[in-house]
Amino acid sequence: QSENDGIPSVGSSSDTNSMPEAWYLGQYGAPELSDEVLLQWLMDTWDYSKGKPKVGMLLMSGIPFYENQREHVIAFCQKHSDKLEWFGAEAPPPTTATWTTEAERLKGCDVIMPIVSGVSLANFVKEARARGFQGQFLSHQEGALGFWGQVKAASDPQDFDGMVVATWQPWWDDDNESIEQIVTYCLKYNPEIDLQEYKTATGYISGWF
Repeated sequence: QSENDGIPSVGSSSDTNSMPEAWYLGQYGAPELSDEVLLQWLMDTWDYSKGKPKVGMLLMSGIPFYENQREHVIAFCQKHSDKLEWFGAEAPPPTTATWTTEAERLKGCDVIMPIVSGVSLANFVKEARARGFQGQFLSHQEGALGFWGQVKAASDPQDFDGMVVATWQPWWDDDNESIEQIVTYCLKYNPEIDLQEYKTATGYISGWF
C-alpha cells in the first residue's frame, strides 16, 4: 500500500508483483527471474541424448514469495516445452519440519529447485539424497546462499555437491570496487570475525548494498 500511503518502501528483495510499484525500491530483481536464469542454464548445459530434463520444485504453501515462483517456473517450462518437462511441485505448509514425503515424491525428477531456505533446505536435501535422488539441485540467493551457515551446520556438504546457485550480486572472489570496499570495511570495523567464514554467505554483501 506504499503508493496509497505516500510512503516509499525500500527492501532487499522483490517479486514480479511488487516490481512495477512506483513507490517500492528494491536492490535486486525478483527471485522468479533467478529461476529463469537457472532454467536457461539447464537448457544450455543438459545432455538431451537422455531426453528432456524433468523439473520439480519444493516450496511452502500460502506464501506469495514462493507461489509466485512456482507459477513463473510452470509458465517457463510450458513456454519451452520442447526443452523442459514440468514434473510438479511439493508445497507443504510453512510449519513443516520433516520432508520425507516431499523427497519421496520428487525423487523421480532430474532436477529439483528447492527454493526454501536454511535448515528447511538442508533437511530436504538430506532426505532426497537418502531416498536415492542422484539428480541436481538448482537454487538461488534467497534459497541457498542467504542462510548458508544454517545449511552447512545441519547437513553433509557432500549432499550439496554440484548444486548450482544464481545470485544477483558480485561475489567475494570478483575483482571489483564493491567487493574491495566490503572487505576493507569488514577488516577495519570487525577485525575479530573470520572473514573466510563470512565469505560463504551473502550477509555482508547484501548489507553493504
